[in-house]
Amino acid sequence: MRKVEKPPYVGKLDSAQFIKEIVASGRLPKILGINDSSYPYWDKWKYQAKEWNLDAKKLWAVIKFVRDSAREVNFGERTA
Repeated sequence: MRKVEKPPYVGKLDSAQFIKEIVASGRLPKILGINDSSYPYWDKWKYQAKEWNLDAKKLWAVIKFVRDSAREVNFGERTA
């Protein structure tokens, strides 16, 4: 069994700038569709980035931003 590669840390990267670059490339709808339908892990995205001539780390930063913004936070039931 092969060892799964850890994704790069993208904590302080400028996701807004990367999103602009991805939008300019025309790939954002495709990226969102792939992410919504199969939710691929880093090892799949890095190869897809290479195929699309995109920087893999920038693409991963956009994916993390999209995934984090879609996350719902549940603070529990409110009591009066």
